[in-house]
Amino acid sequence: MGRAGKGDGARGAGGVLIGYGPSVDKAFRRETGTPVLIPLNGYSEGAERIKERIEAILAQDPADRSPVNFLMATNWSTNAEDLCRTLKPLEDKGVRFWTPSQALARLPDIRGLARSTVDAAAPPGLCLPVGSVTQYGSPILSAPTLAEISRPMPLPLLVTVESPEEAKPGQTVACVARIDIPVDDLARGFLTERVLPVVEGYGLSSEFAEFAWMKLAASRIRVDLPMPGASEGGDVLPVEASGIEASAAFVDGSLRVTLDSFVSDSRTAHPSIRVSVRFPFRLPAGTTAGPGKIRLGPARVAFDFALTIGIGEEDGPLVGGVKGRMEGTSDPACPACDDYIALQPADRRDALERLRRTIRENLPPGFEETIQYGMIGYVVPHALYPKGYRVDPEQPLPFLALANQKQYIALYHMGLYADAAMQEWFRSSYEALGIGKLDMGKSCIRFRRPDRIPWALVADLCRKLSVEDYIRRVESAR
Repeated sequence: MGRAGKGDGARGAGGVLIGYGPSVDKAFRRETGTPVLIPLNGYSEGAERIKERIEAILAQDPADRSPVNFLMATNWSTNAEDLCRTLKPLEDKGVRFWTPSQALARLPDIRGLARSTVDAAAPPGLCLPVGSVTQYGSPILSAPTLAEISRPMPLPLLVTVESPEEAKPGQTVACVARIDIPVDDLARGFLTERVLPVVEGYGLSSEFAEFAWMKLAASRIRVDLPMPGASEGGDVLPVEASGIEASAAFVDGSLRVTLDSFVSDSRTAHPSIRVSVRFPFRLPAGTTAGPGKIRLGPARVAFDFALTIGIGEEDGPLVGGVKGRMEGTSDPACPACDDYIALQPADRRDALERLRRTIRENLPPGFEETIQYGMIGYVVPHALYPKGYRVDPEQPLPFLALANQKQYIALYHMGLYADAAMQEWFRSSYEALGIGKLDMGKSCIRFRRPDRIPWALVADLCRKLSVEDYIRRVESAR
């Protein structure tokens, strides 16, 4: 059965195919990120429910619709006569009924991303496997996992460099490189955004979702921070690390921080990992440093990974995953954002810089700093959300913005605009601080007095939504 298209020929059908058994590749996608093949239901659904699902597919925007959607129909739940009678009215909506050979002849020729070798480079702030990726365990779970990691993923760590003192080119300044790994968020976020949709694709969500789990094991972690003019074997002060073994040295013009290993498991709680490296750095010509900031290029990150997904016991039959090596670069500070702050009145710069630093240190991985609509913006890059901003798809999806207005500093947060419960949480948390009346619109928080900015609350707000959470909310509202 298929949706009739132009010419009704081999390339004219977008397609719904009813067959027996779900596909294992829930996550097979176009290169733009939209799905190519999706299994939609379980064994228990009858003819009326299948009809409802097909009508829902027909109602979708063709640009968002998967060209192949598998629906299961079995004699356990309905018979062929009931199925044909129930679905026949769909012919008036352009649906056509074909034999299996006719339907297969009309499958669209679309190149997707399910492959065992990834040959693309990840955009800044994201990572991708390099070289071959090996599947292990049950193919029911390892195959869709392979497809999922072939899409760019947010780097699992945040890298920042700070300078506590002023310095000019040619001077040596004491710097601190910090690496933060939100171990608890990694597995749980991947489980929610990428594992459970696979489970739901089998129509098993109600029975098995509570038993699904995910474990990420990372090892041989290497972070290279470019240090122009750094010499091989330069002095590095002792490394401070919590929750992981770490070492550091200057190598090939970079400060290389090597980390041992960590495991993030959605079934257990894990403390965050923090590593600090204090080191001297001679500023080259054209480089400046001030309290709280130093501008360097993006850090290069690489690590071995084993990503395991399971339903039920770890030694049971429904356990599978993939392993390989992942690489990416950190999202560097936006130079235009530095310039934006430098142009603001002197009595606002410190507060703007501290707000910016608070945002960068607490936003979950995946958001990108840029200048958008004349403000410092934090957006979902097109690499993660190809649709972009609904009112201007050429623009990346905005999430948060920071701006200096005539009478106040403005912090815009789209999560507050779309979530009444989050807005109520922020209002009540602000009032509990006893620092005065909150000046806030639907998404704009106005800080008229920099000395009354609730820094800890702003940090909590920035941590509230991951990239995946925000995309899901945007999609549900479309």
